[in-house]
Amino acid sequence: MDTIRTIKIKNKHLQRIHNNLRQILIKAVLKRCSELQKNGQKKDRDKLWFSFIKSILKCDICYSKTSDMVYFPKWERWFCVSCAEKRGWIREPESIPQLIMTRAQVRHFLISLEDILARKTCRTDHHYA
Repeated sequence: MDTIRTIKIKNKHLQRIHNNLRQILIKAVLKRCSELQKNGQKKDRDKLWFSFIKSILKCDICYSKTSDMVYFPKWERWFCVSCAEKRGWIREPESIPQLIMTRAQVRHFLISLEDILARKTCRTDHHYA
């Protein structure tokens, strides 16, 4: 992505699904990092942890897991809208290209994510892109 992007989900039902999915993914990442640490696979753990830090799963400042998020390509990080506004990084939310997902788009995204996760977990060489 080359431009600042905001992702907002207005539908309350989809917000709940989105937040629950975030929680599940966060728990899975933390559990896997713990397993890698116990097995002495520091390099793999660090790679997974760095990917988690850069992900949309949480705000990089306040660690919010339920807020609408803004992506800043300059830092390759996601921040919640309120943190970005407080710091003056965004002033006019209307001028930022927004991604508002319909139910069909969310369903398509989840199916694609499931396929990606299935391919990644089936790999045996432990090299992640």
